[in-house]
Amino acid sequence: MHNQYKYIGGVLLGLFSMTCMAQDESPQTFVYSTYHVCDVATQTRLDDVVEQFDKPAMDKAVEDGRMTAWGYYTHMTGGPWRRLQFHTAPTIEALIENQQYVFAEIY
Repeated sequence: MHNQYKYIGGVLLGLFSMTCMAQDESPQTFVYSTYHVCDVATQTRLDDVVEQFDKPAMDKAVEDGRMTAWGYYTHMTGGPWRRLQFHTAPTIEALIENQQYVFAEIY
């Protein structure tokens, strides 16, 4: 199990290093991510909530140019987290504003 984390850490470090070297050539992108630790018996309920509420708001934010991208991952084996949701933007300030925007759109 620990070897997986070392492998993932190595890959992430490599990607981070490549990103640092390429900063002058490409725009910056920041990622806001949320990991969900779900009960295996009820984890698909979160999938339904994301599809019904989050997806329309996130898609609208991308279409409006507020976000550069967003995604939702499911994790079926190993580790405590079961779901991961993220969005990206060119600045940290935009990440926080997008979080507030999505909450406002949903609620």
